[in-house]
Amino acid sequence: MMDRDWRLQRYQHKDYTDLVEFPVEIVGRDGAVRRYSFEDSIRLYQRRITFAPLRYRDAPLVDAEVHHCRSRIEQLRRSFFFRHGWGAADGSPQDTELFGELAGEIAAFFCRVLRTAGRLDLSLAPETGAEDPQQQYLVRVRANNVGPEPLRLYVFRFEGTDRDRARDRFFRTLRGVDDPPDERDERLVAFHHTADCGLVLTSDGPSPLVPPGEEDAGEPPPDPWHAVLSEVRAGDLTTALSSCRALVRDQPWHLKSYVLGAAIASHLELPWIAEDLGALGSRYFPNDPMLMFLTGLARARAGRCGEAAAALERAVVLDPTAAHVAVALDLARAAAGQLPNTATHRVRATLRALGALHVGIWAGVAICATVALFTWSPVVVQCAAALAAAAVGQLIWTRWWALRALRRPGFDEVALALRHVRALAATSPKAN
Repeated sequence: MMDRDWRLQRYQHKDYTDLVEFPVEIVGRDGAVRRYSFEDSIRLYQRRITFAPLRYRDAPLVDAEVHHCRSRIEQLRRSFFFRHGWGAADGSPQDTELFGELAGEIAAFFCRVLRTAGRLDLSLAPETGAEDPQQQYLVRVRANNVGPEPLRLYVFRFEGTDRDRARDRFFRTLRGVDDPPDERDERLVAFHHTADCGLVLTSDGPSPLVPPGEEDAGEPPPDPWHAVLSEVRAGDLTTALSSCRALVRDQPWHLKSYVLGAAIASHLELPWIAEDLGALGSRYFPNDPMLMFLTGLARARAGRCGEAAAALERAVVLDPTAAHVAVALDLARAAAGQLPNTATHRVRATLRALGALHVGIWAGVAICATVALFTWSPVVVQCAAALAAAAVGQLIWTRWWALRALRRPGFDEVALALRHVRALAATSPKAN
């Protein structure tokens, strides 16, 4: 109780009014001070919000952690807009009245797209005649490397009861502009998404961010996908993971990068990154079994076995012949408290035997309870209680064993992903 009160007091005494510099220094749980870019710091606090119920079991502590992380995110975004945003240099309120705290996220998005480290020189205004004026804006950028044609920015807020519909609209918009049916339609320039918002930047016709003839100047740039494969072959998985994340940010339909990136993150014991890549990739490629498998495995390793089982069930439907998917599904079900009735694999047979034992113990409890009801024998009552305790203990042990088996590096995700990538290249040379 004292530790709980001490933690709550620490949360209450935190100050969020200061403007911070980037890269920002953040103290980790191990006491080490690390430096984070704006994007990485936002992801860090959003991950902490996601995992707050797992980090704390006490509801007031969970609420305090979530409030702290949201306040830090608001502070980071306010600081970034003050230093790099558009409009008045003093960051006056009219600069952010259109977007609220998301103005900082939008400013960081434009800084990355325009490759500028200073303040932005642009103007945004709601597009007249748009279906939703609070979602669609015209952007005029005043820069030498940008043409005079205005850009169009779509802003989606993933919050409140409408967050799932907003997320679906974000992905539908992204699909619609990434591969237009004819040249007169708007084209995708860039996109960005976090846990609470999505941004899509488009142009009418070719992107004004690319000067004419620039793509023909000098030597052609190296293929980033082949660079990823070279990093994997060299054993530099951390760099390969960063390259995969950069590749899917620039090319949202690059299936191979989603698969390999999620597998590497899972191998490096980074389940939150593996889930991000797997879940995002499955939005673009809902029928890819490897993405569903990696998403389910990441959720299981994060301790959310019920959600993991749902993703793995979908993977089994997509690829019924994959033994590793079936094994992972049964382990996830066991960790969630569900034991299979049928099995064909050695691990699955073990789970089936544990399930039969569990049913047998509860059958013994039922028999003893029935006999005790008619005889009132203390010995029979004690036997029933002992069997019930054994059944509960056996179920707890089985769930622990299954979760431990899921967290072991026995699935060899990277090798599975590479085989899947080779199969994609063999069956469809245009698939990426």
